[in-house]
Amino acid sequence: MASVIVLDGKSCFLWVDLRWPSLETVISRTFSAAKNKSISLAKAHMALAIIDLFNLPLLVEVFQQLQHLEEILRSLILSQNPCWPYIWSSNNFASSKAYKVHIGHCSIHVAFKWLWNSSCQSKQKVFPDFFKR
Repeated sequence: MASVIVLDGKSCFLWVDLRWPSLETVISRTFSAAKNKSISLAKAHMALAIIDLFNLPLLVEVFQQLQHLEEILRSLILSQNPCWPYIWSSNNFASSKAYKVHIGHCSIHVAFKWLWNSSCQSKQKVFPDFFKR
C-alpha cells in the first residue's frame, strides 16, 4: 500500500523495501549470505566494512555482487526525513482507504438492502440453555 522514498534510510529495509533493478540483480546471491535479513538501509549504509554484514566465506560470484552492492550503497545520499507515500497519493494513512484497497468495492443487489431493512426476521437464540450452567 505504500512505496518507500529513500530519504534517511531508517524506515526502510535494504533487502525487502528497495526495488531497484540494479539491486535486484545483486540480491539474487548476496541475500542468502547476509547475516541480518532485516537490516535497515541506514545501518547498511553506515557499516564501516560491508563484508561485516555477511557470513564468510563467500563464493567468488557473491563477492563480486557484494562489491557492486557496496558501490550502490556508497553512491546513496541520505537526508533526514522519512517519506512513505501511499498508493492513494497521500503521505497520510487512512484506514478507510486501506480497507478499500484490500477489499475493494462491490455492488450489492437491491434485494439484499430491502431484506436487511425489513423487520420480518425474528430474533434467534444463538446459544442453547445448557451453556448457562
